[in-house]
Amino acid sequence: MKKVIMLCMLGLIVSAVNANFVVNPGFEDESGEPLFPDGWTKYTESGKTAYYAAKTDPVYDGTYSFKVAARDGYGMMHQTIGGFSGGESLSLWLYGLGDTNDDWQMDEVGDKVDVWVKFKDAADATIGSEISMVLFDADETTDAPILSTTEWLKSGVFSFVTPENTTQVQIKIRSIDGTVNGNSDGTAVHLDNVTLVPEPASMALLGLGGLLGLARRKR
Repeated sequence: MKKVIMLCMLGLIVSAVNANFVVNPGFEDESGEPLFPDGWTKYTESGKTAYYAAKTDPVYDGTYSFKVAARDGYGMMHQTIGGFSGGESLSLWLYGLGDTNDDWQMDEVGDKVDVWVKFKDAADATIGSEISMVLFDADETTDAPILSTTEWLKSGVFSFVTPENTTQVQIKIRSIDGTVNGNSDGTAVHLDNVTLVPEPASMALLGLGGLLGLARRKR
């Protein structure tokens, strides 16, 4: 019986790691003119400039990556995902590559890629305040990775717990240009494989409790 429990636990952990909630996480499904990833919505900060482009080169995985660029402001892409409940432990990360054009490299303090997460209930009302994390930046004094222009890097991992009454989670990924006063320099990043998964340890503990209870009942 112990062997069965261990095998079930292993399967549970593998399933948790692979259970990505994001729709079209690698931007492989594209439509429209110009192409934009299905399942995602773009937003440009009012009065600012942002560019969005599907790319077949470079890519981290698959056929497409997606480029988000901004000048003196930010560009953002977001999606809202349903099917959640309160108290779920989740982790989010993605892969990024810096732009090779000198005028669009993430090379100034204030240039960054961050993610904001909003929680909503069944009535589509926002629960509490949005939470956020910097995924990449150009500041060597922070813990966020600094983007490479030659190698895809995994971002920092943003782990959080959904509040009570959560049914939807909205993720907003922003490319931010820290330049002020309309300087011609901008910030661009190539994104791929956005991942939002159940936190494996929590899933494993929940599964272990259920399996142990089942084992006791069968004695």
